[in-house]
Amino acid sequence: MDAHIGQAPPLLKNYLLHPSGGLRWHWRALRYRKRWQPFVQAVHTWIYAWTEALPRSLNALILVGPSAGWSLPLAAFKRFEQVVIFEPDAVARALLGARMRPVRAYSVRLHYDHHDLFAAGGLQYLHATYPTAAILFCNVLGQLNLIVPEHSSTAAAVCKGIASTLQDRHWASYHDLISTTTPPQTGLAPCSTAHGVYFPTRTPLEQVLIRFWTQSEIELYDHETNSLGNADPFQCALWQITPARWHLVQWVSHLPASPAPR
Repeated sequence: MDAHIGQAPPLLKNYLLHPSGGLRWHWRALRYRKRWQPFVQAVHTWIYAWTEALPRSLNALILVGPSAGWSLPLAAFKRFEQVVIFEPDAVARALLGARMRPVRAYSVRLHYDHHDLFAAGGLQYLHATYPTAAILFCNVLGQLNLIVPEHSSTAAAVCKGIASTLQDRHWASYHDLISTTTPPQTGLAPCSTAHGVYFPTRTPLEQVLIRFWTQSEIELYDHETNSLGNADPFQCALWQITPARWHLVQWVSHLPASPAPR
């Protein structure tokens, strides 16, 4: 699978105590797992549909930032011969490896790559080193401004880089669009359907928000990922991540201009 590339990007740093990941994240995932279930079910539906639609010739999958797989449908990955994992949290790697044991029973090989894909040259490294793999960004892009503040690349710049560098690849991502402490409109379920809510390509963020919040103004944090919906249709689902905080998560799946033959 390897291909000749230039200088590799630096290695990942371990973010065990970062507020957006690490030990605090695992504790939160366990504490609020029941509250998260409507959102997790939407993510499972997205990923199952995406993996089933991939060409059968794609027998390798890249997981970027999967943490311990708290929101991933791990059984969906048994169709691949190899799963390559980019994850900076050592505890998450250990937990994910243990939780993937039933999948490995299907002869799926796990490989951990410790290079930082969001450093300079990282996406080029990903493209060149794994040229025949599908790529799944696992709820990581919306956290880039928080996880790696020392990087010169912002979340918006990385999203732009993904759209250009990986335009000829099968890739998908679920990621935070915005987060807020303002509850969504009364009576709106965390996921309106099993797939969330569908939006056409280039739907402005303001129109997306109106679908979930009827208030004329809400205080929010913009995770700078909305540009990924400028080239492909997308879906959104609400995630009540804590009793007092809501995230709006976007799902985008990209097909290359010339899909690989089945």
